[in-house]
Amino acid sequence: MNPGRRSVSQPLEPWMRESNFVLLFGAALAAHWIAINHVVPEPYMDEIFHVNQAQHYCAGDWSYWDPKLTTPPGLYLGPAALSLVFKTFGFTSIEICSTAGLRALNAVLALALLLATESLIAHFQSSYELKNKTRSTVSVSPTLRAFALCLFPVSFFFSGLYYTDTGSMTFVVLSYLSSVRGNHVASAAFSFVATLFRQTNIVWAIFVGAASVVEAFERQRVSRGLMQDIADFASFVVGHPWTVVQRAGPHIAVVASVALYYLQNDGVALGDKDHHQLSLHFPQILYFALFLFGFSIFTLQLKELLWAPRARSNLLAFFIPACVVATIFVYFFTIEHPFILSDNRHYTFYIWRRWFRKGIVYRLALVPLYSVSIFTTFLTFARSTSPIPALGFAAAVTLTLVPSPLLEFRYFLIPFHIFHIHNHRASLRQHVLQLALFLAVGAVTDALFLTRTFTWPSEPDARQRFMW
Repeated sequence: MNPGRRSVSQPLEPWMRESNFVLLFGAALAAHWIAINHVVPEPYMDEIFHVNQAQHYCAGDWSYWDPKLTTPPGLYLGPAALSLVFKTFGFTSIEICSTAGLRALNAVLALALLLATESLIAHFQSSYELKNKTRSTVSVSPTLRAFALCLFPVSFFFSGLYYTDTGSMTFVVLSYLSSVRGNHVASAAFSFVATLFRQTNIVWAIFVGAASVVEAFERQRVSRGLMQDIADFASFVVGHPWTVVQRAGPHIAVVASVALYYLQNDGVALGDKDHHQLSLHFPQILYFALFLFGFSIFTLQLKELLWAPRARSNLLAFFIPACVVATIFVYFFTIEHPFILSDNRHYTFYIWRRWFRKGIVYRLALVPLYSVSIFTTFLTFARSTSPIPALGFAAAVTLTLVPSPLLEFRYFLIPFHIFHIHNHRASLRQHVLQLALFLAVGAVTDALFLTRTFTWPSEPDARQRFMW
């Protein structure tokens, strides 16, 4: 943590102290871990493949690779290294590579995510308030914001299971944090580790490197409008090559090396390539915008964005073209992945079956809401940063999501997290309302996972559970 970067000069209320939130979040992680391991002690769903692979590595079997795994081995290298250290020093009784032990490591990563997120929010909130010569709408503790964000029900749910998402998010955030602190080599190293958890993190490595160059460009200058900013930025990049190399060079090296591997691998997916082909799935942008809008509803300044006189004219100018583009995306580029039609353990199965599969009219009915979602979330990001970072964020979201043919909420986690790291305009009341929403949704979805089971005729002895 870095208290010196706090945006609030007044002492925090006792209940808002940093240590209280860290302890509370740690207690929530522990309770979540205990509940899952008590009710579901055996690997569930994708854990079956992940736990199996990790245990092979822990046993020293480095030649084994499960052909069903599509992501790189980053998730398994940490447990294998810890297991080797424990064995070297004689701690053979510690079962680090059991299902419960592997899940516990993810919980530790989730705690690291909280700490890194708080520091990153503190940095950007301080910069925002200095730039705007204000202390936001209300003095909101970065620790409270990080606490609420890390309790987002989708990401918090997977912190109790042995999936790639928690590690993926943690190392992307650590890369971003190292970059804003000026340690670009460490930032690139964290980006490389992030790509070992999820291939698409190569896009966030580009984003972090580019954001560092933009930060140098925007220092001591005022935005002069989108088109002029873009032209000025291009001139800055051409005129300051050493700055670009110094700040983005390490990330360029990481991106180049990872991209070269993907070319040699003849694709991004490591296994099960038939079900993980790259696509042009443009509706993913629309799904994410609606997802972001729905779960951010309490922290968006909707009155300011939609109903102020100038806002209404901006919305009208944006709305019709956006609806046209969204209609084209929905009509010509919608993809029904076999997994979303066959796996009734995921919420997306029921959303798709009960709305999207009813016909094109139902799909097109969401177009106005997609357009409003994009308008409000993009403007929120742009007003908390500036036009160029907002465009960079939109580009990163597009490059991350569009190639994936499968609608899965886990794929939205990193852009959702980064959006809220930069959302400095909400008041304390708004953040508390968002936290209440997250807790309510998380309580319901956790209860469904732990208490509601069903069986498949093909596997009558296996209990299936609902999950994100």
